[in-house]
Amino acid sequence: MAISRLRAMAKINLNLHVLEQRKDGYHQIFSLMQAIALSDYILFQLSSEARGGEERLLAEESDFQAYLEMAGLADAVIDAKSYCYDRFTWSPAAIKGLSIDFAVYSPGIKLEAGGSNILSRLLEAYFHAMPESMRSLLLGQRMELLLLKMIPSEAGLGGASADAAALLWELNRRFPYMGRSELLKFASEIGADIPFCMQGGTAICEGIGEKLRVQMASSRIPCLILKPHFSVSTAQAYAKIDLERSKHGPQVAQQSFMSSKLAAMSFVESWQEYYQLWRKHYGRASLDDSLLAPYRLAHEADYRAELDLLSKRLYAYGSNDFYNLISREDRAWRNLNEALAKSSAFYSAMTGSGSAFFALFNTRAERDLAYEYFLREREKFHLLALFQTWTS
Repeated sequence: MAISRLRAMAKINLNLHVLEQRKDGYHQIFSLMQAIALSDYILFQLSSEARGGEERLLAEESDFQAYLEMAGLADAVIDAKSYCYDRFTWSPAAIKGLSIDFAVYSPGIKLEAGGSNILSRLLEAYFHAMPESMRSLLLGQRMELLLLKMIPSEAGLGGASADAAALLWELNRRFPYMGRSELLKFASEIGADIPFCMQGGTAICEGIGEKLRVQMASSRIPCLILKPHFSVSTAQAYAKIDLERSKHGPQVAQQSFMSSKLAAMSFVESWQEYYQLWRKHYGRASLDDSLLAPYRLAHEADYRAELDLLSKRLYAYGSNDFYNLISREDRAWRNLNEALAKSSAFYSAMTGSGSAFFALFNTRAERDLAYEYFLREREKFHLLALFQTWTS
């Protein structure tokens, strides 16, 4: 059977407020999330075990370059030496007659075998909920999956959730037994960020991240992603927030939640205003900065003044509760954040619980200049990787 090429796009949290803790231990959040073009890729093939002559996706000898070409990344500049290859085979509990061959190329991080990684958990849950009549069609089948990791792990970019979202869409395309709303509900039970990664674009995310209010998509804004050497455990980040709040009591915490919600909505309004003005003045030109040069030069001063004012509002209302707490303990976080704020970016912040930062620019030329600067100064800012990308 033909090989499917799945694209799993990363996300950034334009703002992120951690609100009340629920009885089940999870925290309510408010975040304006934005998809970006930085992506992982999954190659997917389903074939019959009985047809021994079929060409397999996963050969005995792995060929990184061949897989890059199959994923449409033949021209990508990737250091193959920095990538680890890992592979395992297993059968899901719900369909013992189905063989799943799983492989991953990832920079320095091995895939957890069996059912302990998010994609394995997703497959187990999907097949368990599948009608028996459909399950029987998979007996004697071989499923091959190859994951090409490009999104940094432990960065707050939602790489694992994006992978799960892409795989879930493909599973439901091949074995459709859930409608869209049912599929999104199922996704939220696997991971809170998966529904947004399935939706993409721009959305307000509430609840534990699974409740979405879709906004006007803020696409094609030049974006720079910076991943420092240091990483953050999400569980530890939440534990630090809980510990800090326990020092002040419930009344202070409740007042903080109210002010956070007001600031969050003001941020959303400012973002929408900024994007609408940016799209009018820069949107088409982001594809080629020379396209609208004569027009932009004639109106640059007026637009810049208005955009600068909106940029100040974004910084005033924008906040990431994880950064606010973590940055107190380590000057390196503050150094990078301050350097980005002083750059030509109209807005920058840490995403998720970290440790990656993002910066958004009016033009590709401004983003590329910032990329060159931080590339030269990567040791000063303890940077592991930088990515030139776009909002999507």
